[in-house]
Amino acid sequence: MSVKNRKVIMTMLWGLSIIACMSFPVVFGENARLELRIIPLLLGALYGGFFSGIFLSALIIFYRLSFGLDIGFYNTVLVLLLSMPVIMYFQKSFVSLKKDKRVKMAVALSFYYCLIGITCFGILRGFSIENLIVPFIHLIFTVLVTFCFTLLIETIREIHQLRLEMQNSEKLRVIGELTSVFAHEIRNPMQATRGFLQLLNEPNLPKKKKEYIQISLEELDRANAIINDFLSFGKPSINDNERINVGIQLQRVVNIIQSYILYRNVEIKTDIRDNCWIYANP
Repeated sequence: MSVKNRKVIMTMLWGLSIIACMSFPVVFGENARLELRIIPLLLGALYGGFFSGIFLSALIIFYRLSFGLDIGFYNTVLVLLLSMPVIMYFQKSFVSLKKDKRVKMAVALSFYYCLIGITCFGILRGFSIENLIVPFIHLIFTVLVTFCFTLLIETIREIHQLRLEMQNSEKLRVIGELTSVFAHEIRNPMQATRGFLQLLNEPNLPKKKKEYIQISLEELDRANAIINDFLSFGKPSINDNERINVGIQLQRVVNIIQSYILYRNVEIKTDIRDNCWIYANP
């Protein structure tokens, strides 16, 4: 499933969660409703992106409108107008944060949303202990639930990522085990070809043909060296360091990519000094 389709499905699920939360609110006072719609709205906007946030916000407004054009509706619209720009601003950096910082940001944004809601509620209905005690309890509960849900989502994402990495590691392990078998099957015809070329390299051959045979032998040796390097790369040894001539290694790299760069009209100029030695893992 593509990332785009996954986001669409998740947005639909977050939307259903919002409808469920708004359908079963806690009603106190006249036209005063409290529900946990901020949690699916916030998580859908943070994980789904800009369009998910816009869609979920519009869903809240239109669904809230179905309950009547009262002071609660205006409070909902005002809270969304003041909070969603801030949420979408931090969403850009949310996707690049680590697990613990994502949880902290989600909790902070839910606290901000509820604080805006309490402020707007107090402005529209008056600041009094009777009016604000339930919204403050709602704030604490919302922050705790946001923390738990964000931590759960991040844990699930982490487990999914670990599973993908394990699958990739298993594929690389199987490829590494099959490499030696493939290398053996490739070396057999190469050794046979090398043997026949050596038999053809008789003393009475013309000089031009001797050069052709010598070039063929050198190319076979180079191909065999590439296979050895590939096998060594597939099964590296951590502490197997030895004395290596850097100039020879660089020249080998240039020779390997020489045929590739000819098609790109690229010229490589080298200035390699002699007797440049280092201790490294070949």
